[in-house]
Amino acid sequence: MEDEMPVTEQVKKNKVTMCKTNDIELVKRFRNGDENAFGIMVKCYQPQLMRAATVLLLSEQDAMDIVQDVFVKVYFKLQSFREDASLCTWLYRILYNCTRHYIYV
Repeated sequence: MEDEMPVTEQVKKNKVTMCKTNDIELVKRFRNGDENAFGIMVKCYQPQLMRAATVLLLSEQDAMDIVQDVFVKVYFKLQSFREDASLCTWLYRILYNCTRHYIYV
């Protein structure tokens, strides 16, 4: 059935699967000094976080600013990521907190 899917849909599906299965590996690589691992995380999760932030803030420009803030926080806090939740869940929690702070402060 997957072969019947349009090529763009297959690529999207494979990209999401690749990102999810490599989260732990990417975190470990980053913790061991591999800066490229962080870039891969950004490429995997930035589109998802942008969509969520745009819905929450109703502004693409504000969403871009918030997502940038999220990745700055992640860069400096990834060493303390406990892995008791998925990386995706952790990123969305940071996005939620940044968005809440932006709206209410």
